[in-house]
Amino acid sequence: MRDEHHAHSAAKARPGLIGVLEKLTPEQRPALIRGDCGFGNEPFITELEERAQPYLFKQRQTVGVKKVLTRQFARDDWNTPRPSDQGWGAVEDTLKL
Repeated sequence: MRDEHHAHSAAKARPGLIGVLEKLTPEQRPALIRGDCGFGNEPFITELEERAQPYLFKQRQTVGVKKVLTRQFARDDWNTPRPSDQGWGAVEDTLKL
C-alpha cells in the first residue's frame, strides 16, 4: 500500500512540477530534483531527462537494484573524495526500471 501511495503522489505532482520547470529559465532551475521512490518511474524520469534536469530519486530495493549495488560496491575504481566533495564519492551505472 505504501508504494502505491508514493506512485500516486508522484503521478499527481508530475504535471505541476514540469509546469514550474517550463516557466523557469535554465539559470533559474534547481540544481537537482530530489524525490522519494514513487518519483523514480519512467514517465517522470523521461520528462526530466528531456529537459536535461538533474534528479536524484530513491529506488525500491528490488532484486535488480540489489544486484547493481552489489556490483558497484565491488568496484575498485572509486576515487578518493576531494575536499570539495564533502567526503562523498560516486560511481555510475545504468538500471532499467
